[in-house]
Amino acid sequence: MQINENRTYCSFRAPRIVCYLSSNKPISYLNTYISRYAKSLSANYLFVEGDKDITYMNVDNYGFFYVVFIFFYLAGLLSLANRIIKFKLTQIDLLLIAGLFISPLPSILAGDPQKVRLSPLFPFVMLTMVYGAQLFDDLIKRAYFKKIYYASLAFLSIGFALFFMINFITVHTNKHEITYGTHVPKLMKYLAQQDKNTKIYITSMTEAIIFYAFVNKVDPNIYQTTVVRSHPDKIGFAQPIKLGNILIADHDIQRAYCTSLKNDEKALYVTNEDFRGTLGKEQKIIWSENGVHTLAFIYDLKTLNLSTLGCKK
Repeated sequence: MQINENRTYCSFRAPRIVCYLSSNKPISYLNTYISRYAKSLSANYLFVEGDKDITYMNVDNYGFFYVVFIFFYLAGLLSLANRIIKFKLTQIDLLLIAGLFISPLPSILAGDPQKVRLSPLFPFVMLTMVYGAQLFDDLIKRAYFKKIYYASLAFLSIGFALFFMINFITVHTNKHEITYGTHVPKLMKYLAQQDKNTKIYITSMTEAIIFYAFVNKVDPNIYQTTVVRSHPDKIGFAQPIKLGNILIADHDIQRAYCTSLKNDEKALYVTNEDFRGTLGKEQKIIWSENGVHTLAFIYDLKTLNLSTLGCKK
């Protein structure tokens, strides 16, 4: 679509053959892959931003490596380029060049650069930083200053590690607590305390069965022999939908109410929707860590104002 649009605009100002030569699939693919490759190896991506648009993978204002080591990365690339120009490449140099070229390919072919897919690249980036550190070491002649240099490296490594952990634990996970599901353990532990004869319908949480089993340490043998799964989807994955009295709800609260009424059973309905204004009081609310957001409501279906509902229909 982008190629066709570019050719249409171009054709108003230039001959058709020029437009087709400048906008076509080979050029488009080449531009895309080169752009992805350049980003994968860019200092800004590796040391400053990281996967800034993927909250659960990246801490704000942190790349994959501490920003202070960006100088070693750039110096390492400079050192490697100097060896290439002078034709003084060792076997390790050839390995490093091959690694920097080949290791990003899985990520580049799959889509935009992403931390997990780029994992094979990281050892080669670290080796490049070692080259940079060695280059600075060669520039320092006196043993006294070398000691200061390496002591500074150790201090910076430990310091930035502490800064990262403080930011991650006290800011990032709290700021993005919905992404990290900090409310899930509280919810699942509460559900485990309920009578096992009470049906619990859970909506708005596809992985609820897995979370419930994990948080409450369900015996893997019991889980594997009793869990009920959905029909496989188009890629062959079957989602767990029932474990004991815990069910993934594929219908709304009214249908769950009618089902519980028909079977004469006690039932709870777990959702992120607020029905308090129309259906009555909730049994339990799961709040965010700071007590601002309501992340889950638990309703006792028999206490809700659904008596006027025509369940026969």
